[in-house]
Amino acid sequence: MPNVDRTGHRGRRPQDRSTCSCSATRWVTFVVAVVALSACHNGASRGNAPHPRIREAEAAARQAIAVEAQLRPDTLSVQTVGVLPFDQTGLDSSLSSIGYGLADLLRVDLSKSRQLRIVDRIRLDAIVRELELAASGRADSAAAPRIGRLVQARRMVYGALDARGATMGVSVGVADAATRQAQPAASAEMRLDDILDTEKQLAFRVFENMGVALTPAERAAVDERPTKNIAAFIAYGRAVRYETEFRFADAVTGYREAIRLDPTFALAEARLEEIAPLAGMSSRRNALARATGFTVDRVNGLFTSPIGGAQPPGGITDPAFPALTITIFITIITPR
Repeated sequence: MPNVDRTGHRGRRPQDRSTCSCSATRWVTFVVAVVALSACHNGASRGNAPHPRIREAEAAARQAIAVEAQLRPDTLSVQTVGVLPFDQTGLDSSLSSIGYGLADLLRVDLSKSRQLRIVDRIRLDAIVRELELAASGRADSAAAPRIGRLVQARRMVYGALDARGATMGVSVGVADAATRQAQPAASAEMRLDDILDTEKQLAFRVFENMGVALTPAERAAVDERPTKNIAAFIAYGRAVRYETEFRFADAVTGYREAIRLDPTFALAEARLEEIAPLAGMSSRRNALARATGFTVDRVNGLFTSPIGGAQPPGGITDPAFPALTITIFITIITPR
């Protein structure tokens, strides 16, 4: 049909589309920036109440202890495994993060076998806290079978560290929750710069002790080093300790420090993404994702539905309105 201007006159050309598109694009870009910044800011706020996942884990821990006498660990699958923080009795406090980091890397490596099911960390930490073992660092071979019964894990991996002058001794064992027996699996002596290699040796020995035959792909995955930076690993271990103590805001700080020291530390970055919501925070990646979704919804609403729900003549739904198509490209660069 002929072009019709707003006054009803025929023959007048509509406004140049390129000019209109450019103007609209600048306007939309401004909206995207403002809304995204607002959403990122609001997404970083902290909450006062514990995360529902934490409340559920603590309630489950108390319930398990209350009915402990009725639990039947002999019915549990041997494929269910829990990994305890290493016993560090008598170890200098400056080295405590090493034990937490080693235990956590061992848990991650054991989870790479499809033959094992690893107990949720928060669930296990809630039991350790409820038994008042976290602060003392005494989640050792004597306590392992009981903890296994409470978290419904047939086998519990435990470990211990001890200082030996310029070196450090580390030992790992496996406890059976049903038989209440604990058997040593491996031991080693290591220097600080050998920690990551030693952890791999321990992991393979624990697999052997459990009778788990790894596939070539699983073995290669276990053998991967998450970082080569010892300082980053120590920061990671410190964050794991805070996480075990349910100090999630401090854990977030620790994981960020590990990433700062080693920007390629993907395991620390993944843990940060997982733990930030438990601290009532949003990581930068999550905040940007939510901001993008919020912004796109708002922008799409402007161009796909009339404001107020009506269809007034001359609006964007009027057939006489210039057939303007606007394409919006949003590029998200995730900061590390």
